[in-house]
Amino acid sequence: MVAMHRSTWFRRLGLNWSLPVSVVLCLGSTGCRSFLAGHLTRRNDLRGSREFKYNPQVVAYYDRKGSREFRSWYLKKFGAEPPSNHLLPTPESPFFAPITDPKSPFYVAPDRPVFSGKIIVLANQNTGSAAAGFTALMQDNRLAMIVGTTTASNPTGPTGMTPLKLPHSGILVSLPTEYYERALPSNGEVLQPDFWVENSVVDIQVGRDAAFEKALDLFRPE
Repeated sequence: MVAMHRSTWFRRLGLNWSLPVSVVLCLGSTGCRSFLAGHLTRRNDLRGSREFKYNPQVVAYYDRKGSREFRSWYLKKFGAEPPSNHLLPTPESPFFAPITDPKSPFYVAPDRPVFSGKIIVLANQNTGSAAAGFTALMQDNRLAMIVGTTTASNPTGPTGMTPLKLPHSGILVSLPTEYYERALPSNGEVLQPDFWVENSVVDIQVGRDAAFEKALDLFRPE
């Protein structure tokens, strides 16, 4: 996930691109969600997605250490074996734990620089995985406006890529082992942008980015 200014667009449209505005382009890794969010707000009440485990037998097949740790926690917490075909709760930790722990690779000093301008997240059918999760995170915590369309991945639903080979047929399959519930479930299982914008045939033909143009309109003073 990268936050950047498109200065050439601002200059072309006669805007002062040094104004405190930013367009956030979601491009990657789950581990940097709290890291990036920590540079976009000083709020300490952010809520992340709630994670559940699913198919514990599959987890045990490809991640024995993680499976043992989860089973040990579950037994201690609930006094029973984790059942199959159920959404199983996982240990919860504060959203900003990765950036407040000095031992974490994502640690950020408390006096970090924090962006204070308007934030718009561009999203569409190509926004998936961690980037889609980050988009929902920004919307659910009211940190940004979302412009574009729905994302490739839903903010609530099964997830986890666990390729495994069936022992007899040798066929390679994948089963979900996790389930995420978005921070604000009332926003729905499918992400709905605050401003629905998609490219028309003409936009595609002339190389125009309709969602980005809408973002620039929203940045203009009223």
